[in-house]
Amino acid sequence: SGSFCGEKRQSPLNIVPGHVVTDPKLDNFTFVSFSSQHAIKSMENTGHTGTQTKTLSGGGLNGTYSTIQFHFHWGDTDHHPGSEHMIDGHRYPMEMHIVSLKKGLSVQQAIEKSDGIAVLGFFINVCPTTFTPETHLYIVNV
Repeated sequence: SGSFCGEKRQSPLNIVPGHVVTDPKLDNFTFVSFSSQHAIKSMENTGHTGTQTKTLSGGGLNGTYSTIQFHFHWGDTDHHPGSEHMIDGHRYPMEMHIVSLKKGLSVQQAIEKSDGIAVLGFFINVCPTTFTPETHLYIVNV
């Protein structure tokens, strides 16, 4: 609805690479308790989101943020676009969002601050040659 951000920083975003301005002062994100091999080793299925305790900092964030959940946006190529955001107007089959609150803040407190919530988005492409029924069942059961 935009009521918290004054409708100035809302979704969906269309990232146009030719208009992107990089900031050389930004450092890398630091992910604590994230593992590339066991990213979803243990989590809770709430029906829409997965929850885990992780923290992140850096990348222009002012302080440390506690990850409260991650969720997916997906669709089928015929009727639903999948990703929420776009690059040059192109939507991806799936997008994952990692939602984090500034450490020490409640959800309500974080909503009231311009730097209270950090959401990282990752586009996910489909590779039909590596997709198996077992993979599909695993994702559905997550």
